[in-house]
Amino acid sequence: MKNYLILPFIFFCHLTFAQFQIESNFNVVGTGRNQSLLVNYKFDKLQIGIGAKYHINKPNNFPQSVFYKKTFFSTTSSEHWGTDLNLKYRLFDVQDVFVAHVFYSNQFTKSHIRFETHFALDKLVENPTSEFDYSYIKHESEIGPILAVENNIGIAFEIFLLKNIYLSQKFGVGIMFYKNLDENNQILALNNWVFTEMLSFGIGYKFNEKVK
Repeated sequence: MKNYLILPFIFFCHLTFAQFQIESNFNVVGTGRNQSLLVNYKFDKLQIGIGAKYHINKPNNFPQSVFYKKTFFSTTSSEHWGTDLNLKYRLFDVQDVFVAHVFYSNQFTKSHIRFETHFALDKLVENPTSEFDYSYIKHESEIGPILAVENNIGIAFEIFLLKNIYLSQKFGVGIMFYKNLDENNQILALNNWVFTEMLSFGIGYKFNEKVK
């Protein structure tokens, strides 16, 4: 039993000497838009960030070429919330003013998706020749809940405005895996994943590094 307590104890000791940061980011990802709050721990060149994200609904966003991508729409308070995990590895820095990383981001979402379809209602001219010669009715649908796990990799930057305050930027690509939990709506799809991209902009605060 004592052996199982050694690893947590070692991790806690390393955490004590880690550099502590707090960071808030606005993210555009596969599910849509969200605001995240991360607690970062820096171990030499490696930085681990753990936190929560809040999904921001965008009612007027209905992509026509995709079904799952950027169509997530929270219908309850709990569906707005998800988890956010980030790993960064420092490539280089310029005198603590500019820091470049490679990163991995994992975001978990459980929410509905919302999309719209248009049905031809009536023709506008006697002899219609194109789809523009009809009037249409718009139908909005919500399907879910949907589980989504997003995995993105890319380049991240930290630009320090002051000694402890910095801007955070991330640019990456990845894959979103999803699963439909709605038994009343079966969506036909060849795969349960889709390629995605990630854009992120935020601000952070770095606490003074602890002395070993």
